[in-house]
Amino acid sequence: MDAVLRAVTDDEISNVLLGPANLRWLYHPYDGGIDVILPPRPNVMPSGTDTVPG
Repeated sequence: MDAVLRAVTDDEISNVLLGPANLRWLYHPYDGGIDVILPPRPNVMPSGTDTVPG
């Protein structure tokens, strides 16, 4: 995995998504940063709302 991350940071490869077989989370590294995509958490208010959905 280190070789893949190094290749992304060196801009040798792009459009890489890493995650477990069940795709419960995704890790998207790119030259200059990362995105981590997680499943929604129950009982967490979406931003911009004043009340908890019922």
